[in-house]
Amino acid sequence: TASKKFQVQQHLKTSKHIRLEAVKSNSAQKEQQLLLACSSKSGPDRSQFNADLCKAFVLADIPLHKLNNRCLKSFLEQYTGKKVPDESTLRKNYVSQLFKDTMEIIRRKGFEKLKKSSLVARVLTEGIGEEEEEEDKQEGEEKMEKKSRNEHQGQKKSRNEHQGQKKSRNEHQGQKKSRNEHQGQKKSRNERQGQKKSRNEHQGQKKSRNEHQ
Repeated sequence: TASKKFQVQQHLKTSKHIRLEAVKSNSAQKEQQLLLACSSKSGPDRSQFNADLCKAFVLADIPLHKLNNRCLKSFLEQYTGKKVPDESTLRKNYVSQLFKDTMEIIRRKGFEKLKKSSLVARVLTEGIGEEEEEEDKQEGEEKMEKKSRNEHQGQKKSRNEHQGQKKSRNEHQGQKKSRNEHQGQKKSRNERQGQKKSRNEHQGQKKSRNEHQ
């Protein structure tokens, strides 16, 4: 709204805000000067243009492999009049120095003030290198392989438990069947004994009638 906009404009004009902005500006300038001072310590075989180009790409969060693009490389060489190096040249000869320079700034100004600096984060990201990326890839593959093995073992264990339960049910059914057969045999013996007893009684009754006659 117009009221909020007016309040913001008034705040920007206050002496406190102007003073804080001046302090921030001076701090940024000192940091830049310190970084340039560190960069100037590099050997005579290093190109200042390459160092500045590497720093610009890192600060802009632009991957160095973009320099391999022929169109971009041609554009930079045409308007700067400089020979644009390959990505591998910057990565091998300039990224490490930029990292060292940044760490020097951290040591001088204190880690707590710059630990959240985007410059540090980007330099560290660019400085990982292909070897560490390969290690991360291998570690990820090992984790996936281990997870797959664990899942396979879990499935195998589940199958074994299922088979054990099935075997237990079969054994239980077998025992039940055996008890039923035993009871059937016992019942059959009792029936035979009952029939035998009935015959004996019938014969006794017949014998008694004959004697009576």
